[in-house]
Amino acid sequence: MFSPIHYGYYEAYMQTSLAAGTVNSMFMFSSQPVSSDGNEIDIEILSQENDISHHTGLVHFTVFLPQGRKVTATVPLPFAPWAGLHKYGFNWTPDGIVWYIDQQPASITTCATSVVTPSAETLVSNPSCFAGAQNVPQFPGLLIVNHWTNGQSWSGPAPSADAAMTVYNVVLSPLKR
Repeated sequence: MFSPIHYGYYEAYMQTSLAAGTVNSMFMFSSQPVSSDGNEIDIEILSQENDISHHTGLVHFTVFLPQGRKVTATVPLPFAPWAGLHKYGFNWTPDGIVWYIDQQPASITTCATSVVTPSAETLVSNPSCFAGAQNVPQFPGLLIVNHWTNGQSWSGPAPSADAAMTVYNVVLSPLKR
């Protein structure tokens, strides 16, 4: 039996696939209905966005919100995510989500907006914007790490050969209540 997670810090230490056409991801998904509150927190790296000539890539930090809304920050990676292990994580609190790359803040999601390259004060300085925290998932859910393709626009055409994502470690640090 799986136990749901709630607020806390969650991280995957992984190396993504080089083969174009896959989604390398870690996400929290709640079975609570989307109409009640946002129910998903995603970190996704699309292998079709690998820039092999410049040894860079992109990571998408996304929160799915009520009524089908979502907030996404797309952050350039200053390294080749397929060439070695890197840490991708998020710190989820009732007031917001701070996203991390290699344990450094990379983005903050607050008030249904994302701010790239935040200062630590950004989240703390405006807590009133969360009146009821309606823009941050409030329900516990499962943490899932996966590697997939559907051969469609988000993942891109399925790779013609085997593609692998390596996960070395997953960190679960629930917030003490």
